[in-house]
Amino acid sequence: MSIIRFFFQWMLCISIYMVGSIVNAVRGFPTFYPLAMLGGALWSLGSLCVVPVIKTIGLSLGLLIWGTCNLIVGWATGRFGMFGIKKEIPDNLALNYTGVTFALVGAILFIFIKSEGGGPMRVATRLDSATEPLIVNPVGDLPHDLARDRPLATTCVEPADPDETSIDRLQPSTKRVVGVSLSVISGLFYGVTFVPVIYIQDNYKDSSQNGLDYVFAHMNGVLLTSCVTFIAYCAVMRNRPRVYPRAILPGLVSGAMLACGVTGWFIANQVLTETISFPIITTGPGVIAALWGVFVFREIQGKRNYLILLLAMCFILTGALLCAFSL
Repeated sequence: MSIIRFFFQWMLCISIYMVGSIVNAVRGFPTFYPLAMLGGALWSLGSLCVVPVIKTIGLSLGLLIWGTCNLIVGWATGRFGMFGIKKEIPDNLALNYTGVTFALVGAILFIFIKSEGGGPMRVATRLDSATEPLIVNPVGDLPHDLARDRPLATTCVEPADPDETSIDRLQPSTKRVVGVSLSVISGLFYGVTFVPVIYIQDNYKDSSQNGLDYVFAHMNGVLLTSCVTFIAYCAVMRNRPRVYPRAILPGLVSGAMLACGVTGWFIANQVLTETISFPIITTGPGVIAALWGVFVFREIQGKRNYLILLLAMCFILTGALLCAFSL
């Protein structure tokens, strides 16, 4: 798995925390429930799988699979009252069940799509080759009298990325198994990320029923888990972590966008309940990612793959609409 995920995720989570702090201030600094941090921690663990998934099966197929798993798990926890939360029964059960079934069929169809994988990562590789070296003047650490007599280094040999080559050496069939498996794991983590907050609302006396009051605690869990994993990575690297300067701004911008989306998701859960919000929200990103994969990164090619993708997307979108109408 590519080690860039640790640094990029750290930047992503710092930005997420900043947005959460703004929401907390706007809400007048509501009661902080530490249990709500667990949801953020689960999300952060799930996001660690994202970069390896993209490198193995591509952005479009990976997001479609983990998004559908996210849909199924999120729907099931609300519908059946799993993990101690109250059951959320939609007005039209038959329509709701039919919609989830359509989404599940779409997820199964995604597995039959052959993706080249690593589309965005190929772009990232070209960017990494132009990244400034971390050490510009290796003589600077020498004593002055030695540095004066030693010529400056004029070349810099960039170290190979062992993590990248380990994935590149995998057989295509193995890459596919790894990518699909990590997508499913990521989807499982994403699907339960709101459970701690809903548990608090259902079981804690006088707890706020406004989802926005838990955004800050949730995003504290996101940042704390990211910091722990990044520190562990630094320890494994013997305090020589790979830092990618060009990933800082994209990471911060992506984190802010993601945090705004998650904040809206808290509101959607409150107004629609999980049985309705998850099928609707988790399908849109998959469709957009599929379009990027087809037209930009060229991860999905061939008439057969296009037909399967179109059929799967029809099932997914139909399932989302049916769930929305079941309210």
